[in-house]
Amino acid sequence: MNLDIIKCDNKICSLFGKRPVPTILFSKATEKREQVMLCVGEAPGEEEDKYNKPFVGKSGSLLRSTLAMQSWFPKTDVYLSNIVRCRPPSNRDPSVIECQNCIPFITRDIGFIKPDIIIAVGGVACKQLTGTKLGIVKVEGLTLPYVNDKQIPVLPIFHPAAVLRKYSLFKSMALPLLGVACAK
Repeated sequence: MNLDIIKCDNKICSLFGKRPVPTILFSKATEKREQVMLCVGEAPGEEEDKYNKPFVGKSGSLLRSTLAMQSWFPKTDVYLSNIVRCRPPSNRDPSVIECQNCIPFITRDIGFIKPDIIIAVGGVACKQLTGTKLGIVKVEGLTLPYVNDKQIPVLPIFHPAAVLRKYSLFKSMALPLLGVACAK
């Protein structure tokens, strides 16, 4: 299941006219569903842009496999998305303005999905979803409130692209996910 893309008509956005990557249902609970999770990254990379799905490149494969090995995974609906829906050029981080332009899309998706927990994948997603000014190194593994609904916890983790560059970060990415208990 993909959530419909809201037509973006922000012609002053530097990413206007590129193909937006939708939020997708990555995994439907195979057992009695106990929770809904939304993993949010920063922006699509080259592979995501090519296949029009979030988290399908090397880092996406690492995230997906890390999620799939968790004990709570069979009881969880897992959605994947990004703060920015269109790929920034040269795989750069999205700008603050690009994030602000796209926030209505992820806000709508959060309202529709009604996740029990949001996983902020990387620093850009963490800052946008929680309003924190702190970098990912300071907040990874902590539970922070979602900026628009304090009842929804946000768990920041290192982006798997950082783990692929520095594998010693894998524990810091994976261990917080072990503690994601079924909320319902």
